[in-house]
Amino acid sequence: MTSAVQLNQAEQLFELNEVVVGLARRAAGLAEVRGDSRFPLHQPVQIGRHAGDAGEAGDLPAAADPAGTITGFGVDLSLQGIGLITSDPLKPGSELHVSFEARPGQHLELRVRVRRCRRIATGLHDVGAQFLIS
Repeated sequence: MTSAVQLNQAEQLFELNEVVVGLARRAAGLAEVRGDSRFPLHQPVQIGRHAGDAGEAGDLPAAADPAGTITGFGVDLSLQGIGLITSDPLKPGSELHVSFEARPGQHLELRVRVRRCRRIATGLHDVGAQFLIS
């Protein structure tokens, strides 16, 4: 069984850096044009509101499970944000939480703001989200 880890902001930054560095080592040799390098993150990602977040009714699709989460698929990851594919659109500007496996058996949960969401095919949306770690 895996467990979600609740970390303070400094620990989140450190853990995120460790995940990105690990992905960078595995992806060594891939050229990156952007100023902030992105690395493949090909795994399921849970997207939802964190307990205690009010959020807006339109933040998550109606298809969210009873716990208020949906499952997306991680495309890439950087120190600034995460790229996702979802079956339902996510509202730009929404502040949500994403959770993914940072290491075997350990999930990392981070707050994000949806920056873009565009339909790429029927039932598929390309989502870009920025990490909200200050």
